[in-house]
Amino acid sequence: MPVFVLVLGVVTAVFVRKPVPFIRRTLLVLQAVLLASFLGFGVGFGPFADPNSCMAIFVGMLGVAAMATQNAVVRLALPGHPITAVMSTNATQLTVDLAMLARCFLQPTNVSKIRSRADVTTLTVLGFVVGVVAASILEIHFGLWSLTFPSFLAVLAIPLSESWTASL
Repeated sequence: MPVFVLVLGVVTAVFVRKPVPFIRRTLLVLQAVLLASFLGFGVGFGPFADPNSCMAIFVGMLGVAAMATQNAVVRLALPGHPITAVMSTNATQLTVDLAMLARCFLQPTNVSKIRSRADVTTLTVLGFVVGVVAASILEIHFGLWSLTFPSFLAVLAIPLSESWTASL
């Protein structure tokens, strides 16, 4: 927890007043570097017989730093989008929105905002579920090498972010 808070605090302090496209690009690059480092050190020095060894802790903290950076990306560079780290919050929001939509069928109201939020949150929750299943399968078959997939996705997110920014 202290490493997560430290990384998130430093990243926020450094980037909070920068333009959103710059924040998004820079933090996505940082996240990709941290995930690739997590993969490289994990595969290079693992599996770890002693999870309390200095190297095992260092590798774990690289993963924690990548998670903190991902949280910063969402908070600083994707305002208004669902968070990607706390699925219980998204599941709660989706449940509330679906209940509101069901109720709106009985009582006509303006449902466009609720439907739009539910659509985005549904994609986020489905992406999480697919990611968990894929990660589990990859971990079973490839061990620490399974970190290649999220590292690849992090690198892929950089140019995708650029094209998304250009289309706005």
